[in-house]
Amino acid sequence: MSAKARRELAAADPTMAALIERLGEIDIATRLRRRSEERPADAYGALLRAIVGQQLSTKAARTIYGRILELFDGRTPPPEQLLEADESALRGAGLSGRKVEYVRDLAAHVLSGELELDRLGELPDEEVVAEIVAVRGLGVWTAEMFLLFHLERPD
Repeated sequence: MSAKARRELAAADPTMAALIERLGEIDIATRLRRRSEERPADAYGALLRAIVGQQLSTKAARTIYGRILELFDGRTPPPEQLLEADESALRGAGLSGRKVEYVRDLAAHVLSGELELDRLGELPDEEVVAEIVAVRGLGVWTAEMFLLFHLERPD
């Protein structure tokens, strides 16, 4: 954002003025670095993170996802490990019973080959959406966000 745009935005909105003052300028390189630190780079991790974050504030989602990673030595759990994980441990990390079902359904779809993550990037948008929404807990909106942010498709 240009200095002129920041000044105009700050003048028009006191809340934005306070944020701009507190945060300063955030360039594209900083934004991309922060994004990569918060979001898994692989498709499975991105979809797992999406389920964890549904209907939660960003802060709560980040906290719960971090707790889940801690259960698996700081790494995204492979589908096999997620299916074998103790439900009470997953719930203790902050997942609801329903979300435990959803993350396990994602893992099962990946293991069975019903969701072929490696080929999603080759498919047209409509087919990617159809593949993703076949997993319980993943809807059209989540699939579209996956297209935008993970596959970097145009809006």
